[in-house]
Amino acid sequence: MAHAMGRDPARTQAGFERAEAVESLVEPVHYDHATEIRDLLNMADFLAPEVHRDHGAEEAAAEIAEWADRNSELLAEAERLARRRHHVDSAQILHLAQNFAHAA
Repeated sequence: MAHAMGRDPARTQAGFERAEAVESLVEPVHYDHATEIRDLLNMADFLAPEVHRDHGAEEAAAEIAEWADRNSELLAEAERLARRRHHVDSAQILHLAQNFAHAA
């Protein structure tokens, strides 16, 4: 029996499984160092309001540390950039992220 759009549900993978299968076929993107630093700062800026929520800074820092593969040097550079740009809450999150990176 044909199904809508010709798809067989028995062969359709769950969303995450399918994404992982597709990801394995794609060449990894290699970011340059400056882009990684900017991305970390942008992520910290986005999460900066979490500093004002109970345990929000710690949760944000744990996520950023994970995203940065617990690379404390990269996190330290992002924190320095945040401080130079006067992004106080972002710098706090990035500092906490370094602590998480060291603890791992």
